[in-house]
Formats: sequence, C-alpha cells, structure tokens
Amino acid sequence: MRKRLFAALMCLCLIVSLLPAAALAADEDGVSISIGGYYDVLGSKEHPVYATTDAATGEINPILDENFDPTTGTWNIKWDGETLTLNGATIIYDVYYIDAAISCTGDLKIELMGDNTVTGRSCGIDSNGDITISGSGSLKVSGGDISEGGYASYGIYAGGNVTVEGATVTACGGNGYDSYGIYAGGDVTVEGATVTASGGDVSENGYDSYGIYADGDVTVEDADVTATGGKAGGESYGIRAFKGIVTISGGTVEATGGEAGGSSYGIYGTYNTVLGAGGKTGVTITGGNVTATGGKVTDSSDEAVSCGIYGSSGGMSTGISISGGEVTATGGEVTATGGEVTDGAKSYGLCGNSFNAGVTISGGTVTAWGGTRAVGDNSNIGYNYIIAPAATVAEVKVMAGENKDGSDASEVKDEDEYEDLKNKKYIKITITLPEHEVYVGGVGLSVGANGEPAYAVNDGSGSVKTDGASADNYNIKWDGTTLTLKNATITQGAYESAAIYTWLSSSDPDDSVSIVLVGENTVTGPSITEDGWSCGIRGEENTMFTISGGGTLNVTGGNGKEFSAGICSGAVSITDGEVTATGGTATRDSYGIDAQYVQITGGEVTAEGGSAEAGSTDAESCGINAFEIKITDGEVTAKGGSAKANGEGADVYSEGINAVDVTITGGKVTATGSDAAIATSVDVVIDPKGDLVIAVEAGVSVDGTGAAGIEGSPFSAKTNITGLISGAKYFHSTGVPGPGPEPPTNHDIYVGGVGLSVGANGEPAYAVNDNSGSVTTAGASESNYNVKWDGTTLTLNGVNVTAGHKFEYDSYDKTKAAAAIYGENGLTIVLNGENTVTGPDCTDEIEFSFGVYSGGDITVSGSGSLNAAGGDNGISTGVMSFDGDVTVNSGTVTARGGAGQNSVGILAASRVIVNGGKVNAAGADDTNSFGIAAAGLTVKGGELTAKGGSFTGAADTRVSYGLALHSRASGTNSAGAMAASANGSADVLITGGTVTITGATGSMDLNGGTVVIDPAAETQIRAWSGDDAQTAPEIDGSPFSTSTDITDSVDSDLYFHSEVASDDPDPDPDPDPDPDWPWNPGGGTGTRYVTLTFEPRGGSELDKLRVPAGTTVDLTEYLSERSGFDFAGWYPDEDFTGSIDEIYMDKDKTVYAGWEPFDDADSGDWFYDCVVYVYENGLMDGVSDARFAPDGTVTRAQLVTILWRLDGGPAVNYLLPFTDVAEGEWYTEAVRWAASEGIVNGVSDTEFAPGADVTREQFAAILYRYAQYRGYDVSVGESTNILSYADFDAVSDYAISALQWACGEGIITGVTESTLVPQGTATRAQAAAMLQRFCENVK
Repeated sequence: MRKRLFAALMCLCLIVSLLPAAALAADEDGVSISIGGYYDVLGSKEHPVYATTDAATGEINPILDENFDPTTGTWNIKWDGETLTLNGATIIYDVYYIDAAISCTGDLKIELMGDNTVTGRSCGIDSNGDITISGSGSLKVSGGDISEGGYASYGIYAGGNVTVEGATVTACGGNGYDSYGIYAGGDVTVEGATVTASGGDVSENGYDSYGIYADGDVTVEDADVTATGGKAGGESYGIRAFKGIVTISGGTVEATGGEAGGSSYGIYGTYNTVLGAGGKTGVTITGGNVTATGGKVTDSSDEAVSCGIYGSSGGMSTGISISGGEVTATGGEVTATGGEVTDGAKSYGLCGNSFNAGVTISGGTVTAWGGTRAVGDNSNIGYNYIIAPAATVAEVKVMAGENKDGSDASEVKDEDEYEDLKNKKYIKITITLPEHEVYVGGVGLSVGANGEPAYAVNDGSGSVKTDGASADNYNIKWDGTTLTLKNATITQGAYESAAIYTWLSSSDPDDSVSIVLVGENTVTGPSITEDGWSCGIRGEENTMFTISGGGTLNVTGGNGKEFSAGICSGAVSITDGEVTATGGTATRDSYGIDAQYVQITGGEVTAEGGSAEAGSTDAESCGINAFEIKITDGEVTAKGGSAKANGEGADVYSEGINAVDVTITGGKVTATGSDAAIATSVDVVIDPKGDLVIAVEAGVSVDGTGAAGIEGSPFSAKTNITGLISGAKYFHSTGVPGPGPEPPTNHDIYVGGVGLSVGANGEPAYAVNDNSGSVTTAGASESNYNVKWDGTTLTLNGVNVTAGHKFEYDSYDKTKAAAAIYGENGLTIVLNGENTVTGPDCTDEIEFSFGVYSGGDITVSGSGSLNAAGGDNGISTGVMSFDGDVTVNSGTVTARGGAGQNSVGILAASRVIVNGGKVNAAGADDTNSFGIAAAGLTVKGGELTAKGGSFTGAADTRVSYGLALHSRASGTNSAGAMAASANGSADVLITGGTVTITGATGSMDLNGGTVVIDPAAETQIRAWSGDDAQTAPEIDGSPFSTSTDITDSVDSDLYFHSEVASDDPDPDPDPDPDPDWPWNPGGGTGTRYVTLTFEPRGGSELDKLRVPAGTTVDLTEYLSERSGFDFAGWYPDEDFTGSIDEIYMDKDKTVYAGWEPFDDADSGDWFYDCVVYVYENGLMDGVSDARFAPDGTVTRAQLVTILWRLDGGPAVNYLLPFTDVAEGEWYTEAVRWAASEGIVNGVSDTEFAPGADVTREQFAAILYRYAQYRGYDVSVGESTNILSYADFDAVSDYAISALQWACGEGIITGVTESTLVPQGTATRAQAAAMLQRFCENVK
C-alpha cells in the first residue's frame, strides 16, 4: 500500500496543474475530513472529489481525471466539503491505534446509497461536531478490537449530536476498554430509520458496554431500533441517556443490556439536575412497540441492578411516563423484563427515581416483570408507580402475579388493592382511552390515518354532525392539535357532561390544545339532573387550552347538581379574541373559568360565576378560580355571582377571582364579588412589564362606588398589594406607558449601560453582572466584582455584557449609536478570565452598534480574553477607537462585527498595533465586511488574524477585505470610511509575530499605502500571498532578514500569511505531503505535522512544539515558572479538570499551566496556611481561578454548603419552610440538610436569608450545632469565660454557649486582646482559619 501511495503521489505531480483551482480550496468554515487514511481531503460544492474503493481490501483509489463524469462513471465516495456520499463503499483503515476510518473536524453529513461498510481501528466514523446520516442506502460501521491498548472502541463517535433519518445503519463497537455502538456528546435522534447498535465484549479488560449512548437526550420517532449492550466487566446498557431523557414516540424499539459485573439496563434515562421541584421525566413512551430487557448481573452487592427500563427525573417529575403507543392507546405492548441476578442485587422490570411517583402509567398496555419486583421502589416519596389514566373515562384492567409469563396472574378490580401491587413480580396494566381525541356536542372527532383533519357542522338547533362537513363547509374543524370554531352554535349533545371535551394532555404550552375563534361562537353545557358536573368546555387535569383568534366565544356551563363551569381544565391560556365564560346554576360551585393555571396575554375576557346555592355543604360563585393566575395584557372582567346558603352551617362565597397567587403585569383588570374582589391565600402582585406603570383602585362597594387609588399607586416596580386590597369587593387596575427612565448622569465610562465614576477621594467604582448580561453596582466591592474602573484602567474580570449605552455618534446629523462598553476618552483595558461584551442590535433609533467604543486610544493587556461584538441589523463594529489607536499588548482579543449594512471587527482612526497576545478580527458574512479598518497596521509580536466575511451568492457591490486602510482624516464616523477613503498614504508594518489576512474581495485594500516587512534583529520573516492557504506561493525573496517593501506581491490577492522563520524543515503554514493534492495520504509516504501550544497563564513563555502527527509528548519535560506560585502541571482544557503528564498529538492542541493556590494569598499572609488547607480539602474554592478574596464575606448559604460538603453531602427528605430558598439552587440541598438536623435556623419561620453575610457569632453558633450533630465533646465551653472581653454585652443570648465553646477550643480568638466583635462580619480568611482549627482540633 505504501508503494502504491508513493507512486500515486509522483504521478500527481505531473497532472496537478490540470486540476481546477477551486477544487483545491479548503472548506471556508474550517471543516476537515480524513477518509481511509487520506488526511484533509479537499472538496467543494462546485468541485467535489470522488474515489472508488476496493470491496475486498477497503483501499481507496482517488479519481483524478478532471473529465470524470459522476453520472456515467463508477464511484463509491464523494466529498463536496459538506456532505460525504457513500455509494456502495467499503472503507477499512486500521493503521493507528486510535484512528477512525472516517474522521471529521466539524459537522458531518453522510448520504447513503447502496450498501456500505466502514471499519476503523478504534472507531468507524468520528467527528468532533454533529453527525447526520440519511439516504436510501445502508451502512455497517464498526470499531476494531483494541482492548489491549486501554482505549475505547466506537462504531460511531460524535462530539455533538448523532441524527439518523430514513437510513438503515448498523453500528458496532469493538472489544475495547469501553465499547459503544453509537456515542454522542450531545443528543441521539432516530427518525423514520432502522438502526441496530451494539456494544462489544469488554468483560476481560474493559468496563462498560453500550448499544446507544448520549450525553444528552435519546429520541426515537417512528423508527425501528435495536440496541444491545455487550458483556461487560462493569455495566451494560442497551440505551443510555447520561444527562438527558429517553423519548419514544413510535416504531419498534428493542433494548437489551448484556451480562454485567455491575448493573445491566435495557433503557436508562436520567434527567441530570439538582433534586427539587424542577426536572424532566427520565423515560417517556407515547407510542411504538417497546421491549426492554436487563441482562444477567453477577455482582451480588445491593447496588447492582438488572432493570428493563430505568428513569430518573432529577426533581418532581415522574421517573418514567408511559402514555401510549405499544405502550399506548393505539394498541401494542411494552415489555420490560429484569434479568437474572445473584443474591443481594435487584431485578426490576421498571424502576423510576423521582421526588414524585417513580412510574406513571396513563395509557397503553404495560407488562413488567422483575425477579425482585415488577416495579422498583426508587421513588423518594415511596410511590413506585401510579396508575393515572389520561382520561377519567378510560377503562383500566390490571393483572398481577408472580410468574414471568403471567400464567398465574389474576385481575385486580378494586382500586383500593392497587397499593398491594408494589410487591408483585408480574403486572400487566391495560388502559383503554376514549375512541376519539375530541368530542363536540357529543360527536367524536379524530384526525384521519394520514393526518387529514376532521370536520363537523351544526344545525339551527345547536346539534353537531359530521355528515356534509368538509374543508369547504364546516363550523368545527379538528386537526389533531387545533380546534377551530367558525360561527359554531353548540347547545345540544354532550360527552362527559361537557359540550366540548378532550382528554389530551399537554406537557408544555407548545403542545397545548388550541381553540381558534372565527366569527361568533356559542357553546353551552348540558343540564344535569343528577349529582354531577356540567361544563361548556372541559379538559382533564393535564390538559392546557390555548384560546386565540379574532372571533368571539360565549361559553356557559349548564345547570349542574354539584358543579358548573364555563371552561374547566388543567390550564387555560387566552391570547386573543373576545371570550365570555359563565358558570351555570349549581348546588355547590359555579365558575366562569376553573383551572389550575390561568394566563391571559390579550383579548377581551369576561368570566362570571353563576348562581351557587348551598345545601349542607359550602358553596362558591367565582369569575376565575385557579391555583395561579397571570395577566399580562388584554381586558379582563371577573365577577362573582350569587351565592346562597339553604342549610345550617354552610359557608358561601362570591369572589371575582379566587387563587393562591395572582400576578398582574399589564392590561386592564376588573374584579368584583360580594365577599371579595380578589381572594388569595398567598399573594397579589403588581409587576409592571417594560416601561408600564399600573394604577390600582379598590373599594368596598361591588359597583365601584367610592373606590380610590390604593397606597403607592401607580406602581412602576414589582409590589405585593395583598394587604392593600384586603376586604375590597371592587378591584380595578390599568397599565399605561410610564414616563420612561431618567436621563443618565454623565460618567467616565459606561458598561452595559451602567455609568461608572471614581469616588470623591479617587476610590474605584465596581460592578457585577448576572447570567442575563445585565450589569449593576449593587453588591459589588473590591472583593466581589466583574468590572472595576479606577479612572484610568478598566479591569474586566469574567464579565458578560449584553446591554448597551446609547449616545450621539454624530452631532451634525444626530446619528444615534450604542455600545456595550463606552468611554468618552481613552480606554486602558486589563483582562482577567473570560469576558464577553455584545452591543445591542440596531433599530430605528440606533444606527451604529459597538462592542467596545472609545473616543480616544484603546490599549488592551492582561492574561484573560475579550470577545467583543457589535449588534446586528445596522453598521456594526466589535472594537472602535474614534480618534486614536487600538493597541493589544497581551491577552486574547476576538472582535466581530455583526450582520447588517457594514461590519468591522476592529475600526481605528489611527493605527491598529499588535505587540503580543492573540487577536482575531472578523467582519460578518454577506455584507460590506472588514476584519480591520484603520489608517495603518503594525504587528511586532503575538498572533493576528483579520478576516473579511464570505458571500453566499454574488457579491454585487459589496466588498470583503481582511484589512482596509483609510486616510487619517477624521472621517471614521462615516460608513464610507469603512470601505476606505480616497488618496490615503497609510502603510502596514510587520516586524514579528504571526499574521493571517483574508477576504472574499481581497486580503488587503491598501488605498495607496504600502506593506513593509522589517524583521527584528537576528530574525527572519517568511511570507505567503495567493488565493488561499493551500495554494499560496511564498513571496519572492522570502524569508526576509532586512526591511522589504512587498506591496506589489500582495496586491489583489485573497490570502496573506507571514510568520517568524523557524528551524523546522517544513515550516509551511499548512504543512501537507503535497498541498496541491486534494487527497493527502496519512500513514504512507508523507508526514503530517501538528503543533502543541503552551499557554503559561502568567508564567514564563515556552516555544510552540511542532511534531509529526501520532507523537506522544512527555509534558513533564516542559516547565513554566511564576514568581510566588507553585507550578501545578499542564491541563488539557481551561476548565482545569485534571492535569496530564503526556498528550497524544493527532491534531493541533493547547495545554494550560496550572498554579497553586491563589494570586491574593501569599506565603507571608497570616491566613495563607488556612487558605491552602480549606482549598486542598475541598471546603472552600476561590472566587475565580486566581483569586481567593480573603477580605470578602461568607454568606449563610455558603457556610451551610461548606459543612454539608464536610459531612459528605448527604441527601435528606425534608420539606423546607423557607420561601426564599428555591428548589434547584446550588445551596438548596445543603440548607435542607442543615435545617433538618437543627444545625441552622432561619432568620424567621419562613425566611432563611441565604445571601446574608454571616457574623462571627453566627459562625460560632452554626459550628457549635454541627459539632453537637456530629457527637463531638462541647463541654469545654462550660468552663470558658468570655466575660473579660469588653464587648461581651454585644453577644446575643443564643450565641453565648457557642462562643464560650469556640473560644475554649481556640476556634475563634478575639479581634484584639479585649474585643470579640461578635456582630462583625466574618471574612473569608477568618472563615478559612476557623474551619481549619475546627477540623484539626475538635473531635
């Protein structure tokens, strides 16, 4: 093979000049593909490349005939730069240990024609992006046996998502350390395809085996999937979603776990989040035929499990939800079988882990068997499953027994006996749902087999029929998600005591049942003569109705013996139209709208309760009755009706609105009731949206007589008004536009629209930002900031800014602009950590958008990074100096212009100067686009990349340059200056560094200027210029050792590159065996070089290392030094998840230096040893990678989290009483544990104050209770005297014993010899010291 590749290379040298130049261009977005050992195969849409393959050996034969016609010629492989087409191809590549037969550096699309086979050494197909496979053909792809090398084996590996659409794919992992049929770093989606995926045997030298593995979600939709885990020394899975969920909605799925030394699962889905109210269902099955089987488990520990289907919600959602399919209403069966286990291990058919029910079965037929139990009891509240039919009228049949085949099963008819099922080994549950999805006037409507809508008409009597209805003639239309009412009158006929009824459930607003109103519509519920309900429109508990359209709806509940409502459902959302909902006469309750959740965002809504006459029970008449109501717009009127008591002891209520929580953000709301306008058990909140203000008036007269504005009205900020409207029988609120924000005070600088100025005595200004990109000075300090301004230097410390400051860009024509960072004069910026600033998008009011704008010079330095971008839709610049230079001395700067009229990465009135660091400046695609626009460019060191955008079609009059020079006249405030003004005389000077400049029109528009290379002493600079990186020739005279004008050599070219010459024998910027050949052989005659970059992060610099691909570099030979710090090793990523001693170089890579421990904790500081102790023991982290902030404060949430970690992070089942501790926060479980064990109390019965700073006495009290909880001896406090401290009187009563103990143990000492300062805030340094003393001394 090596001889054949060498011969092909020699022959190609003779014919390469015949190849079209475009065929040799690399993919513009940087996608690179290697196929069967040919590296960096080049192809494009205009000039794809083709090859044939040997069916026996799998060798590839490139087709180099420029006259080749793919429509008549034979080919097996086609690559067009985006899609790889396999046409009966056989590709076998097993040269290197971890090489793939097909490997791509970006997103990869594969189109299949005919039958194809791909076999790799460790991986069949590999991409660090997404992989999408489609087509009418088939693919068998496999990874090889590499178990002795300690590597994993993959059939298909994607760093992103794997999607299979319509194709037939068989993916097999070989025998490796771990083995995967399909592996995705993101999601796996199989739609309308046939997929067989199996993991290999890893029982001897390996660990886990997977058929299908996804870091994210696994979704199967109308597809046939067979997924099998292989025999494993660890665990084996048919299908596993590691941090996501498994959803099956059609087709046939067979998932089987293999024999395992650990656990074995057929299907495993885990929504990975902090336990609490959030979470998603781990496994959801709504359709299809699903068989899931756990394999044999040889581990006898009680942690080992063999399970057919396992699902965890990570919160209050159910672990497994089965609602249809074959687990569904359309018939079919889901069989989940636990496998054979040894003593101690567990065998379940289904096992759901949740703070709610483990498994919810609401439809279909479910058969489950387990050697231990059919359904595992992993629910945190003890329910291993709930039978909850989606419709109250569903038929439920339950069979239970012990035998695996169900031969001894008997029917369980009494629901009271369902609780006994949890101990059964075999259960079969069949839920038969109503025949139709929607019933209107008692007539069932369902979409057709091919999805065609159902139509109905009504006559003058209000009856409904389908006869004669069509797409051209209907009053009622149902398309599976939307019910359209078109001048419909529905007053006769009912199903489930409702004129309109559906049992369909909605998991979120996107799949709600939509009712669209056209014309005038009337809906009336039936009259009920016996005990029961009557509704105009009714859904089930999990149904959400969304009502919209320009028509009207008058919906009324009929007279009911117990209950009547106009609209009754789990949730109701009204966005448009005119809706009147009225409850009928009832003996108990009558509601206009009754739901758990009601949201009104528009339209005109009137809801009125009917007459409620109580017998021996309470009665209520209410306009809107709900758990939660939110009104954001529209006009809403809610009226309570007549409520009477006919018996003794019965209470009656008439209320306009009755809810636990009511939130009003806009619109007009009127509520009246003879007992209360708004009755709530919790809160009524006014929260004006945008710039609205909301006026509220209330009164004790139902008709509004005497009503007056309540205290604080009108409201411009969020306000709880519950107490202000107590006793009111009339309520009215109106949202109107507010006066707008106050004009800003002039400040030195603006970040995210927030002005910053130094204090009167020169003290710096600080600001912080949240995840939304907003900036605030509240809570910011010297020890806690993302932004610092000291009058001359702006320090960015991990900031993320998306808001902007508006200003007048051109005083002559009053042009408006906005910038994420704005400085009237010069800006010196220091970078710490990763920083992102994005200017707002342009609007009618904003013509110019900037990431960073300065009226003078801009100078950037630091060890961090800055990603600065202008907004879209106008004239956009990443970084701009209006009247000066832009200089980068260090750090990494990425400057991008947004999409719009003109787009510039860096724009400077004078020069752009790069002395060091990394600079990437780029304009957007499909517009006038410039990487850099300036009067001149100087590069002395560092790395500069300047790129103009590309054009998807013809350029027309648009231009794209990496660098455009303009004259120094003060004309940078016009769009024309961006495209370069005439008769300039600026130049480009390169004395060092690495420079790459590209553009779709040209690399540089010099505007009459010159390009000079003037190397620093004792150095040489090489330079290339041409059409692209692959074909650009080296400029005549290169390498240059003296000052040389190269203007004529770069004029009109699209690509320019220069770099300081090295001693490398092959220093080309893109080294290949032959850069002109689109098929570059690897593992043959050529040598592919890759580069290792050392990022010292403040330490001494190391030269880049260039080695042949496949080399393993010993990193212990390369050390960086930094004064005052210990070198902690090299890390493969900036997350610093773990240091490495060596790195395998299969592509360009970067390693990052780690330093211990923190920049602001020096060995001479009193607290240094304490900081090292808590850091090394995992008790406290820094506020960033480099800072501990010893003078910062410790919050109550932080302290209980530290102690929780110290105790091993135990999980407890305890209902938190604190309203200010939300589920899912980073400290929630720590507070839950500490409160349950009595270690910490709230500041009140309902408030914990997680963000409050901890005082010294609170710190002592919490540690004291923790010591008691641990059973430590605290008796030393009984003989400790703290009366000698002068400020003893300041100690709170509750803390006296704790402080006596803490002082006696030496945990806390006085701040001075005579003062304890018990009410003083505990600093982070003091906290570290107290924790160290506690851990080392208290037992």
